[in-house]
Amino acid sequence: MMHSRLPQNVVHTIISLVDDRATLCRCALSGRELLPASRLNLLYDVAITPAKFNHLACMGDVEFLAPYFYSLQLCDDKNQPWIHTFFDRFSLILLHLRYLVLIQLQAHMHPVIPSDSIPRHRYASLTTLTISNGTFQSFPHLQTLVCAFPHVMRLIIEGVEWKRSCGDSSDIALHGPLLEQLWFNARNEGDVTTLVDWVLCTPSAHSIRDLSLCSRGVLNAYDMPAVERLAESLGPTLEHFEISLRHCSQNDGVNLSSNTCLRSLYVRDVGSGTWDSFVLLLAQRISPAALTCLSLDLHIPTAEDLHAFQVDFQAGLDNVLTKKAFSRLQAVTVWLRSAPPSMTPLELVNVMELCRPTLPSGCVYQIKPWWDLGSAQHST
Repeated sequence: MMHSRLPQNVVHTIISLVDDRATLCRCALSGRELLPASRLNLLYDVAITPAKFNHLACMGDVEFLAPYFYSLQLCDDKNQPWIHTFFDRFSLILLHLRYLVLIQLQAHMHPVIPSDSIPRHRYASLTTLTISNGTFQSFPHLQTLVCAFPHVMRLIIEGVEWKRSCGDSSDIALHGPLLEQLWFNARNEGDVTTLVDWVLCTPSAHSIRDLSLCSRGVLNAYDMPAVERLAESLGPTLEHFEISLRHCSQNDGVNLSSNTCLRSLYVRDVGSGTWDSFVLLLAQRISPAALTCLSLDLHIPTAEDLHAFQVDFQAGLDNVLTKKAFSRLQAVTVWLRSAPPSMTPLELVNVMELCRPTLPSGCVYQIKPWWDLGSAQHST
């Protein structure tokens, strides 16, 4: 038990170093001296559901508590949306936020922020915005929400859709954020192109360093040209890139040759049907001089696919990764996403270990089963 005569500022300093919520709860219950500091630090990372929102509405001293909200997660209700009221009633809390997560946002029923009023001065501290599984009335409504946070550097949009894409968003584009990270996983084909067309009109067209664009986890051939336009616009700024090859042929793959400072490349959906596209990407469509980390998701669902990879995997990578251009490569990670039904994940790992390619000196090579590989096989 802490000595009761410790100065209050010392108590606050000690409590501020505790990041475990269970410990903070115990501190809050252990004595009056620890209660104020513990209670405020519990507000550092908060998740609010519709039920908890009603409790928050009953709290007093919101102005006093607001500076202690650092990370906030809001989960909307599909039947009775409420997040739009949060922005009106508790805007003081948003003044000091750094991280905001909006889940199941029902913005097609109630826009979070009116499109004719973007309060850029109110949410200047927010740097990371995540929107997960939301629905908007139109794409400009999504733009308006993003632009309400002018200092957002990291934007993550997952499973979002909009009812229609019409509407004039030229003014919104002028006030777009200056992003460093953009991860976008849309629900519908073509949404990636819609987003990219907007981003290219904003300052982010030259500032994004970490980029991932797809629809339902894959990148459709329809959206490939848009992704390539954005990659070309980013040029040397782009350092981290993630791409899916599921629907790619050798003729419509993304060309990353202008991204001369690319440090990490994560290629998903590499299988027997996309292996040639993957090798072509490494051999002719990237500038690997700065590349240090290469990761790929490998799908080997049948014994026939495994036999093909035993022949092609090592030879294909040997022809590329041994070139001087890849001399700075430090790590190659292969994630096994599917395996033949007759094999366990460990057996597949052992087989693929025998196909180890020749790598630059000092480069680490890892073969790892995806976290749900065993359970996925069992369910099948």
